[in-house]
This record gives sequence, C-alpha cells and structure tokens, in this order.
Amino acid sequence: MRLIKLLAILIFVLAPASSEGVVILVHGTWSRALPWYKQGGGFFSEVTTEAAKTGQHVASFEWSGLNNHIARVRGARDLACKILEYPFNEEVTLIGHSHGGNLINLTTIFLYNPLAHMKSEEEQKEFFHGLAKKLLNISSPILQKAATPVEQLIVDEMREACETVHEAYAKLTGEKIQPKTKRNKTIKAITDVAIEKIGSAADSFVQTITMLFPLSNLVIEHELMDAVERENAQSSQSAENLPAPIPTEEKENPNSNQTQKKIKSVFLLGTPVDSRDYHPDMNVAQHVFALYSKHDIIQPVIGLYDRVYPEHERITNMQVFVEQKNGKQQQPGHLGLHRSFIGTHILSIPKIITGKFGSLENNHNLQIKFFEGTDKAPEITNPN
Repeated sequence: MRLIKLLAILIFVLAPASSEGVVILVHGTWSRALPWYKQGGGFFSEVTTEAAKTGQHVASFEWSGLNNHIARVRGARDLACKILEYPFNEEVTLIGHSHGGNLINLTTIFLYNPLAHMKSEEEQKEFFHGLAKKLLNISSPILQKAATPVEQLIVDEMREACETVHEAYAKLTGEKIQPKTKRNKTIKAITDVAIEKIGSAADSFVQTITMLFPLSNLVIEHELMDAVERENAQSSQSAENLPAPIPTEEKENPNSNQTQKKIKSVFLLGTPVDSRDYHPDMNVAQHVFALYSKHDIIQPVIGLYDRVYPEHERITNMQVFVEQKNGKQQQPGHLGLHRSFIGTHILSIPKIITGKFGSLENNHNLQIKFFEGTDKAPEITNPN
C-alpha cells in the first residue's frame, strides 16, 4: 500500500500540472541567468498571480540562449515536445522576450507538424533544403556550393526537430511512423562542440560589450543595465530561418482537430521581427501580440530586423508606453519590456482589446500604455 501511495505521489510530482491552462515564459539570447522568467522573479510572480484568477498555472522554459539558428531550432523542438506533454485540451499561452519570441515562432511551425503533410522523401528533402537556402540567403551558385556543408547541418537539425515533434504527436494518436533519419554521429558531435564553443565566445564578447554600454555615448538606452538591478530588487521582495510567409488561407491538416495542438495566445516582447525567416504559423497560433518600443535599440539589431509584423487579421503589433510614478511618459528599453508591472496586466490584453474594439481580429497596429506603481489597467488606443 505504501508503495502504491509513493508511486502516486511521484506521478503527481513528475507529470505536468493539469489546470485550466498553462502560461510558459521563455527568455531571450544570453539571458538564462536573468530572474524575470523564473519562479521568484518579479514578472513571473505577477503573471502567476493573474493567471491563478482564471485557473491557469505558470511555467518557465529554459534553453541554451545561444545566438544562432541551430540553438533556437533545438530550443523550439524541446518547447514543442514539452507543450505536447500537457493534456491536449489544456490551453497554452506563450510569452517570449527578444529571440525567445523567435524560438516560440519556430515552435508554432513544429507544432503544425510539417512531416504530417509531406509523405514522400523527395517532398521532405525539397522542403528542408528550401528552408536552409532561405536562411542562408544565398543566390550566387558559387557561394551556394561553398555553403553546402552549413546548409546540410541546418537541414539535419530541422529534420531531426520535425521528426522529434512528429514522434510526440504519434504518441498521442497511436500512429505508426517511420524511425528517425540516422545522422552522422561524428558530424553531429563536431557541430555540438562548435556551437557550444562559438556560443560561449559570443556570450563573453557580448557580455563585455554590454558592460560598456552605459559608458558609451553610442548607446541611448539607459535601462540596459539598471533594469536587471530593478528586477532583482523586485524578485527579492516578491517571494530555444524557418517558416514560410503567413498562409493566406488556413491549411487543412490531415490530422483531426483533436491531434492539432493550438496555442491560444502568443505574446512577443521586443522580438526581432523577420517575417521571411521567423514567422509564427497562424494555423497553430490563434492570436499573436507583438509588443515593441521605439526606444528599444536592441530589437532591430542595427537594422537587420524590423519592429512590427506584416498585416494579418490575428497579429496585433502594440507600441508600448509607460507612465512613470512621477507622471512622465516614456517608452521602455529592451529589458524594460519584461518589467513586473507589465507582467501584472499582460494576460488581460485580449480582454481589453475585445472590450474596446468589439473583437480581437483586424487590430493590426495599436498602442498600449502601462502605469508604473499602480494597479490601473493599461490603456489601449488605435493611433490611426
């Protein structure tokens, strides 16, 4: 009897929590150490309090945080599989900061389960190599030949990720699928080491540059460092080039609705926007809210990325303003987009939009003003 009770306790502890829904927080590049998305962090604590009001619970998702596509592919693969561990009908909300948002976008692609749509090996090969070439953005035949090894690495990672998620779906449906494609273990091992080494070197370099940012006249964003200190103070007081463009029509999944996982809401905070290479699959994401600030100098990465997504009836770009305790209004910096008071109200954004405009859909560009130091609900307006 004791053994049965012990097993029951272990199953309860190890299994994903079942509730009315789960909210998963995803950190960005080089940000695993930041507390905001973890239990005890200010943002996490505020989201947890609000989520509990509707029976939801909150979880944090940690990935390598390395600044390369393969790292984000691996993180998205793991996040997709984690989501599929929850009860299938449980509502899922995803909140990602910076490139954590692009990891979420990749996750929606994997959750659409591309391999379920492509039965022939030739079709799959064309799909994966097409994505890799688009990521590398190479048009010259000479450069294409030179980049072939890199392209193959990306193809291998993409295929492995899709096969892993396909397996996770198969467990839910009892479907028999082909075994995973065997990869060259030596090449994979070299890739793993290279990614880790390059990532570690890049981490050190960027951390050094970040330390110099407040001392440089080249950087306007004053919050880059002190936002971390503010978040740590609040914490002590409060207890991972992919998708095709958005489809104009919803694609028909050969699986039934019972085996197509949907994401209720996606909140992207200062996510670098690349609508060609990183784009949420709108067959999976029911609505995407992209919060951004024009004072965030990190998001566009010296002009390589955009701030807003192209028009789609279920994507809402939201320019963020903050009214400070002294009454002055400003736009936050990159780290300021996951301040605790934003976490207090982020889950209420869909309800506020619906209440004001009658529907979530077709609200492409809005502005939202949060109020620091008060419980006042944010104000959402249409600048047009």
